[in-house]
Amino acid sequence: MPEFNTASEEVPEVLTKYRELVDASLKKCLSSDSLFVYDMLRYCMGWADDSGEPIQGTTGKALRPSLCLFACEAAGGRLRDAIPVASSIELIHNFSLVHDEIQDFDETRHHRPTLWAVWGIPRALVAGNVLRIIADISVEGLRTSNRAKPIESVSLLAQACLEMIEGQYMDISYEGRIDISLDQYMAMISRKTGALIRCSLHIGAELGNVEESVVNVFKESGRALGYTFQIRDDILGIWGSETITGKPVGADIRRKKNSLPVVHAMSECSETERKALLDVFSRKEMGDSEVELVLDIMESNHTLKFAQELADKYCENALDIMESAPLNNRTKKDFSELAYFLAQRKF
Repeated sequence: MPEFNTASEEVPEVLTKYRELVDASLKKCLSSDSLFVYDMLRYCMGWADDSGEPIQGTTGKALRPSLCLFACEAAGGRLRDAIPVASSIELIHNFSLVHDEIQDFDETRHHRPTLWAVWGIPRALVAGNVLRIIADISVEGLRTSNRAKPIESVSLLAQACLEMIEGQYMDISYEGRIDISLDQYMAMISRKTGALIRCSLHIGAELGNVEESVVNVFKESGRALGYTFQIRDDILGIWGSETITGKPVGADIRRKKNSLPVVHAMSECSETERKALLDVFSRKEMGDSEVELVLDIMESNHTLKFAQELADKYCENALDIMESAPLNNRTKKDFSELAYFLAQRKF
C-alpha cells in the first residue's frame, strides 16, 4: 500500500479500494529500462530515488483513476475494462503536474524536489511529454464488448485533456492581474482541474451498464466535485499546515497566484485595503511582512469562511446529484464519504 501524505484524518475507501490495481497498471506502463527518462518518471511517481533505485516514497492520492474505477463498478461494468483508461487518466494528470511545476517554478512536491529542480527544465519537459504519449498507449488497451465505448472514451479523454490545458493557459494569463472576477476564476478551474475529475466519473460510468441519464449523473456530480477539490486546494495553498502540505502558510500569496482567496479579497476589501493589495502584488518579491498584510486583509473580509462555504456548497451539490440516481446505498455512502473528505481534507 502506498504511503499517503496524510493528516490525522481517515482516507475514504474509494481512495484505497482500487489502489493496488492502479499502481500495478501504472508500474507496467512505466516499466521500460531502455532510457533513464523512465527512471525519472518513476521518481516522479514516488517509486524511485534520483538515482533510479526503488523506494517506498510518498505518492499522490490517485483520485482520478479511483473515481473512474468507482464509477465503472457502480454502473455495473467490469474493472478490467476500465483499468487502461483509469491509468491513462492518472498519467495525463501527472504529465500536467510536471509541466505545471516548470511553469510555476515549483521546486518541491510531496516533500522532495520536482523533476525540473533535479534534472533541469529541458529534460523535465521531455519526461512530461513521454508521460502524455504513454497515456495514449495505455488507453489503447481499452476493450469492452461494445466497440463504440472505447472510441467514446478516447474522445472524452482527449476533450478533457484539451480543457485542462486551456485552463492552464487561462491560469498563466491571469498571473500579475488584479482584475480577475469570480466568474473568470470559476471558468478557469472548471477546465484546469474540473475537466479531468468530471471525465473520470463520466468515462467510468460509460463503461458500465446503465442508462444515459445515470451516466449524466456521474458526469454532473464530477463537475461539482471538481470545484470542491480545487477550492479546497486553494484554501490549503494559503492556510494549510506546512508539516502536512510541505508548503509554508501563505505559499500561494508569496507566489502571487490568482487563487480563490486572492480573487475574493480583491473584490470584497475596502478601497484602502485594495490599494495596499495592489502595492503588495506589484512588488517584484514578497516577504513575510507582505504575506502577513495580505493574510490580515483576508481575515478582515472573512475570505477563509467564504472559500470553505463555497467548497461545501459544491460538495453538497455533488451529493444531491448523486442521490437522484437509482444506485445502491453502499455506492452513495462511498461517494458521500469521498465528497466530504475532499471538501475538508488537510492534504
